[in-house]
Amino acid sequence: MSASIIQRKAAFATHTGSGSVAVTLDNQISVGSIIVIAAAVVQTDGSESAAPTISVLDDLGNGYSPTLYGSSGQSFFANAYQGAAIPQAGARTYTLSYTAQTGGSGYSYLAGICVYELSGVSMTPTNEIASQALSGFHKIADLSATISGLSGGTYGNLLVGIGAFLVTGLTDANAIGAGSGWTLDGRDAVNGTFDPMAIVFESQLVGTSSNPAEVFTGSANNSEIDGTILVAAYSLTSAIAGGGGGGGTNTSTTFLGSVTEVSDVPAGQADVFWGSVTVVSEAPAGRTNPYLGKVKIGPPPAGRTNPSLGQVVVVGSAPANDSDPYLSSVATS
Repeated sequence: MSASIIQRKAAFATHTGSGSVAVTLDNQISVGSIIVIAAAVVQTDGSESAAPTISVLDDLGNGYSPTLYGSSGQSFFANAYQGAAIPQAGARTYTLSYTAQTGGSGYSYLAGICVYELSGVSMTPTNEIASQALSGFHKIADLSATISGLSGGTYGNLLVGIGAFLVTGLTDANAIGAGSGWTLDGRDAVNGTFDPMAIVFESQLVGTSSNPAEVFTGSANNSEIDGTILVAAYSLTSAIAGGGGGGGTNTSTTFLGSVTEVSDVPAGQADVFWGSVTVVSEAPAGRTNPYLGKVKIGPPPAGRTNPSLGQVVVVGSAPANDSDPYLSSVATS
């Protein structure tokens, strides 16, 4: 079995007082999988001495506890939670319910949940958790949390990150996204009673020697008022697979290498169709950048399937001392 993200999906909802939000995966959970549940609840109305109480149930009646790993901002305005579990096969919908803390029934809340179905991944992050409570005015891009001394695991780690923020303006809240090297798994931003609120879910698969910081992108304004970020590392128990789609959110996060893009097949070369790739400007953080060869960009020929292969960097020519083989045609996505 190879380590991979089988599917992932996020959902968000805004309520006054207690409420719930449900996420429905594209496919039912498979036998042998595990799940990681990431969740966040943000409010702007007032400060209290406790966070909302949360619970997660699937559509088969099973309960889960993402509160195993938690992080709160100043005065519990923003709260983030994570946890992993062995799910019941056949489940598809997961509902996050939250009960407002004492005195908070009239507050406006933004709640979000993101569910990852995984294979070849340890259910226990071996206490490799990092969090940061935020206050004051900051640029989103200046905020980060790093797991100190990440062990790397035998095959690497899946890092799952959450950012929950209060921001001065809705435009800046909407500008918050995944950081460099991270895959955006879901995001939402809404106006609260006093300030806009935003929740961002992100993840990445990293090698054994990688220890990247959880970061986010955003505007250049010092617009973050309060919030929290939380990241957990789940050790891979087998090598990363070449695929691993994303529940309608992403296709693949596998990085293949660099290629030279050509318009036509070189003379004497067959035009084998590989699949679709995501073209990126540079290798994701912590990934090596091998040179693969030349490809022709185009749609799949008639009768060919279109598997998703991963990400590549397009280069103008083969690096010095590297051979320049012709690989085949691919479809960009």
